[in-house]
Amino acid sequence: MLEPCTDRKVAQWVVEDLAPFKTFTVASHVPRRFECYVRLSHPDNDGWLPRYVAVPLKEILGAHTPRDSNCWFGVWRGWGLTYRPEVPKTIYLDTGSREWDLFKGPLAALDRSFFLGMDIRANLVWSEDTSWFLATCIDLDRTFVGCTRTVLSDILNDRRLDAVEVRSDDSSIAE
Repeated sequence: MLEPCTDRKVAQWVVEDLAPFKTFTVASHVPRRFECYVRLSHPDNDGWLPRYVAVPLKEILGAHTPRDSNCWFGVWRGWGLTYRPEVPKTIYLDTGSREWDLFKGPLAALDRSFFLGMDIRANLVWSEDTSWFLATCIDLDRTFVGCTRTVLSDILNDRRLDAVEVRSDDSSIAE
């Protein structure tokens, strides 16, 4: 299901388009190239995307992702946990503030756990066509998505999600 990343170039655009981390803006988590941005709150789940948010997001993003295309998954190396046996060894991406193990796989992996004994999903996920990008903040109870206006509308209209439209230059730590 998951494949190791063999070339960091697939994520070079991410590094180039992120604002400096210490700006603490949405763009310090999600690249500054998207038409719209949305903040998803998940109280009591600091640092990882909870399943109750991942499942509806997988449905919404799946409707806007080309069939049979892959996604890229970034898992924070700082967890220091043991990967599940089926998760391959891979290279990592350094975004200047964090290091991420990179994997390629289907969007279906969005709601899967990467670690043994811990229900922790990928922190960064983006479509192969780079039409959307999702980042779950390690230190916060929120996930940001950069996307099109159509994806934003679908996220905001899903009653299962606590979603608010934000701008790329908005604070990532303020409500």
